[in-house]
Amino acid sequence: MWTVPQTTLPIATLTLLMRRGAAMDPPGREGLAALTLDMLDEGSRGKSAIEMHEELARLGTRLDSDIGSDATMLSLTALSRVSERALSIMAGMAVRPTLAAEDFDRVRQLRLPPPEAAARCRERGRRSRLRQAAVLAAIRTATPRWERSVPERVGD
Repeated sequence: MWTVPQTTLPIATLTLLMRRGAAMDPPGREGLAALTLDMLDEGSRGKSAIEMHEELARLGTRLDSDIGSDATMLSLTALSRVSERALSIMAGMAVRPTLAAEDFDRVRQLRLPPPEAAARCRERGRRSRLRQAAVLAAIRTATPRWERSVPERVGD
């Protein structure tokens, strides 16, 4: 935990940083970490998402979440005088999320692209891999073997 004192304003920003991100998604289950992060604010400790967000709003807090390839972050900004209560709510989200099946289905549908968009994305990825292979082949052809610093396979 890092502490950065801010004495000009009576606010506190509480951040939970997890050293795991989207790169840890199992093969074939891409998006799992992001979906899991989205599920954290769907309810916890017996409170629904609406009840939890109404309580955060009454406290005047701002909740943020973000995921990168190597880290996941859950952050909350609140007035210092309510920061302990806000931390309790955020801790409940992180440690005891509800993870209800109906919430999962709804959040999953919001995250899934339409089938035609997924097909376009796959095609763009295929074309990008082909371009990368062509560039590497051109480099290998133009560079004597003893000067090569390019990996032998795409993705190494």
